[in-house]
Amino acid sequence: MTTSTIWYWEHGWTVGQRHLPRIMALLGYNPIPCPDDILERLAWYKQVNGLSLEGLGKQMGRDPEQLADWLTGRHRPCRRNRKEIEGFLICTARFPSPKFR
Repeated sequence: MTTSTIWYWEHGWTVGQRHLPRIMALLGYNPIPCPDDILERLAWYKQVNGLSLEGLGKQMGRDPEQLADWLTGRHRPCRRNRKEIEGFLICTARFPSPKFR
């Protein structure tokens, strides 16, 4: 960690999403609280794992454009898709990516 990094944090600069996994590893915990809403949890999962829409889509087997529609609120997933999202999030909570263990 450099002096400039600390200066940026103290002055409200944010870090790129792709850097969050390494920051959490440095801190030893995840400082970003997990929300209750299913779509907010999906966005949280994407953020804390430093994933792009393409990366999340690959993990979920979904089209990134569909994920973008859900995460921006342009469309709401149907009941079946909400269950699939819940299943994905439960599965990833039980079996996290090896880089975060």
